Amino acid sequence: TFVNLKAARDIMLSAQLPFINLYNNFGTPIMGDALTYPFSLQSITYWFFHDALAMTVNRAIIVFLTFICLFFFLKHFLSSFSSIICALIILFSPGIFWNLAHHHYQMSILCVVVILLLQINYINLKPITYLILTWLAFIVFFMSVSIQVVLISLPFLILFLNTINLLKFTKSF
Repeated sequence: TFVNLKAARDIMLSAQLPFINLYNNFGTPIMGDALTYPFSLQSITYWFFHDALAMTVNRAIIVFLTFICLFFFLKHFLSSFSSIICALIILFSPGIFWNLAHHHYQMSILCVVVILLLQINYINLKPITYLILTWLAFIVFFMSVSIQVVLISLPFLILFLNTINLLKFTKSF
């Protein structure tokens, strides 16, 4: 499916660095198609497995991690049983289900939920730990998902953080 990953892998195995074509896929910038980038998180499985198996393993891992992260995120607001049910509903809803298969958006929900979890738990973390983990999450998000998704999600992530802070502030009175 992802011809450039195999080409980049073959070039790197021959001890060379691949040239990055900034206008790959009919004019789409490379960050618009993160999976053709040989250093994206999703491309790791293609280094160890044949292409079809790598794609299957990749998506299975992403679905599993997304479910776990959704469960922990929803557990802050719902009971355990409700969190499991809601996480399954989210995973199998048509939009999200399509995102898990479409290579531009494979890790979009996972990355956003990880950042939301960090935002909810920032009081429990030391400031430097929170800062490092948040930057790592954003770097993975930026390098693994379409740049358009990252830019669209930023206002919502900022709004969520401000809403959580406001709720915690009002509860203290």
